[in-house]
Amino acid sequence: ELFEQMEFVAAFGHRLFHDWSWAQDWTFLSHSAKLKGQFSYNITLLGENESYLGERFDNNYQLMFSFDKNVSKMISVELSPRIGTEIIRWADEPYQARNVGLGFEVDLKPSSEFKISLDINSSKSTDFDTKEEIYSDLISRLRLEYQATSALNFRFVAQYHDYERKIDIQPLISYQPDPFSIYYIGTSRSYERTGKIWDESFGQVYLKIQKLFSI
Repeated sequence: ELFEQMEFVAAFGHRLFHDWSWAQDWTFLSHSAKLKGQFSYNITLLGENESYLGERFDNNYQLMFSFDKNVSKMISVELSPRIGTEIIRWADEPYQARNVGLGFEVDLKPSSEFKISLDINSSKSTDFDTKEEIYSDLISRLRLEYQATSALNFRFVAQYHDYERKIDIQPLISYQPDPFSIYYIGTSRSYERTGKIWDESFGQVYLKIQKLFSI
């Protein structure tokens, strides 16, 4: 048989404001399947009619595809194109626009202890009438994880947001000596670009101790 697993999901919703007036109707339809040869796909349609700032926006939708392939035990890749509409909410008079996007992810596992994940996601919105570009964005994310021992884990996450000209960095060390105790120490740093200069806009160091007790 070609298919190893197949799934269909359908959901519908109706949302109201606090004064019980109509706010939104939405429909969620999804189909996914896993095929032989370590290949899987997903197709999702999200449609909605929404009231925003007193104006009704009908036929908003997102049609999303996902194709996932395990190339080997060490490498897997995923491609995620999508098309739809969105409400441009920051305009003086909000309006609907066309939106297209493409996501790409590759996961590498050089060893059972070391994992690398690279995720790139692009998005662009254009005016329905003039076809002019409203905005375009690119978000890139790198995640490294190393399980040094059964208790000690190192993680590093870096993300670049092109539209905001911003880089976020989050290294984290966790130590779990037993099932009831875990310790975290890490830092979060954000850098924003002004011209050719990167300035730190946010920074913090945190320590977390989690302990479970039985009574």
